[in-house]
Amino acid sequence: MQVLAAVDNSWMPYWVIATGAGFYGVLAARRIVLDLRRGISSSYVHTYYCDEEPIGYTLCLLSYLGILVLCSAVVLHAFGLVGDPITAINAALPPFLRCTQSPCL
Repeated sequence: MQVLAAVDNSWMPYWVIATGAGFYGVLAARRIVLDLRRGISSSYVHTYYCDEEPIGYTLCLLSYLGILVLCSAVVLHAFGLVGDPITAINAALPPFLRCTQSPCL
């Protein structure tokens, strides 16, 4: 069984990547739940209140949701259940934004 073993040209074992991504995913999920309960979402620059600035509040929550989805995809990739999410994101970018060097692929 080849689950969570370093294969290909990875710089570190998959269990380290899965642990780090899982930790950040848990933090993002916790932040989403707390922000929904309080009705206040803050970024590094500004604090958004759901009553006063609903668009900023929603965009801040959507950014945390994006982090949660990416972390979940990385963990699933470490278990071998899905393909590489970073390669999929790189393939979806326009040609002038693609990373062609080995650390990105």
